[in-house]
Amino acid sequence: MTQLTVEMLIDAGACEGGIAPFRNLFGEYADLTIRNIRKAQKAGLDVEWLVNLMTPEAQKAYDEAVAPARKAYNEAVSPALLKGLRESL
Repeated sequence: MTQLTVEMLIDAGACEGGIAPFRNLFGEYADLTIRNIRKAQKAGLDVEWLVNLMTPEAQKAYDEAVAPARKAYNEAVSPALLKGLRESL
């Protein structure tokens, strides 16, 4: 099974603000599983940052796979963002 280690995060330039929560949640490593990705998301870790560990080809495939969800998200939050900004500025 593939693992993600604290050492890999450090080598990739992760900040301490990302390393410490990872270490608190998983210890020195985590198996790369859907369960652990969801666990990290639930704990508030920036799992999107892990794209930095992907090859360019894998990044492209990832971007293509999530593009529809990103588009739907952006369309859903735009009105709320606009309303909040107008009320605040």
